[in-house]
Amino acid sequence: MMNDGIRVNHAGLDTGSNDLATGVKQIEDRMNRLEDDLKELKGAWVGSAKDSYTVAKAKWDQAILEMKDLLQKTSVAVAQANQDYRSADQRGAALFNG
Repeated sequence: MMNDGIRVNHAGLDTGSNDLATGVKQIEDRMNRLEDDLKELKGAWVGSAKDSYTVAKAKWDQAILEMKDLLQKTSVAVAQANQDYRSADQRGAALFNG
């Protein structure tokens, strides 16, 4: 017998949403650590090495910003979907409770 419908693992969705938000923070922290690690080296760079790094870093920063934005929006969307599923479950349960 086939079971039609949707099964929702609310705890799993909560965990997924939180993991995405945590991932954003971890990316920020790692990028900050990398930048701190490069401070001494950057001070010694001159000419084309410095210019190349500046151009590359601007591209990386933009890509990281876009990735963080996508992860944050996905985290919010997962949390909202989970809440919507919970609300639907509660409405369905209320139908049986009269």
